[in-house]
Amino acid sequence: FGVTGLWDLGNGETEDYIAGERVFASFEQAGDYTASLILYNEGGCEATYELGVCILPPTPIFIPDIFSPNDDGLNDMLFVRGLGIESMQFEVYDRWGERVFESQHPDHGWDGRFRGRTMPSGAYTWVLNARLNNGKTDTRSGTVRLVR
Repeated sequence: FGVTGLWDLGNGETEDYIAGERVFASFEQAGDYTASLILYNEGGCEATYELGVCILPPTPIFIPDIFSPNDDGLNDMLFVRGLGIESMQFEVYDRWGERVFESQHPDHGWDGRFRGRTMPSGAYTWVLNARLNNGKTDTRSGTVRLVR
């Protein structure tokens, strides 16, 4: 067991190792980093543990992977959220491939209904095509779980 040591957080910061205490690191830039823990036991022997950390660049668009349209005031609507969305086409499909919702604006979200009826709990597929105000386009797809 290590009795003393040092954390090298991979971002230019170091911290003393204290058994049982957690360390936290922040990274200014996206990229691949290596965090290391160098431990010394009572006899002065050294052991080094390394962990690769991948920090992804921030994404300007977020789409939740679950929502619960049960009128409790929490997560009742599925919205596309993001910075700088100039235009978008967002579509949601049921498991048979029928389009149950579409929106062209981030303020128009899905309430879990289709043609006036409540859709059942389950997984729904979505597709998003968005143009951002920086001139870039963002095309992606995924699934969202509707929970009643």
